[in-house]
Amino acid sequence: MRCVGELSSADDLLATIERIKPHVTLLDLSMPGIDPEQAMSDAAAKFPCCRTLVMSGYDDPERIDAIAQRGAWGFVSKHSDPAKLAGAIRSVARGEAMFST
Repeated sequence: MRCVGELSSADDLLATIERIKPHVTLLDLSMPGIDPEQAMSDAAAKFPCCRTLVMSGYDDPERIDAIAQRGAWGFVSKHSDPAKLAGAIRSVARGEAMFST
């Protein structure tokens, strides 16, 4: 596993996915710029081969359901340990949905 890019805002998400072609995108829902949930939804529609794993400190079930409906492949709380995050990235890369709190 390796990091092939990073963004400081959601504004360039689509252009970056198109340029880099990552297998998994790790998206923080509190990113500045355009609404990260909308950016994720647009990315899921335009780049179905790139799976999005959402990371957030807001881990209520309704929010997790909402991001699943918008195209996320998984969710990991920012409060999770690094091993859990790494496992979630690997699961999503294999095509397995990974929603945990």
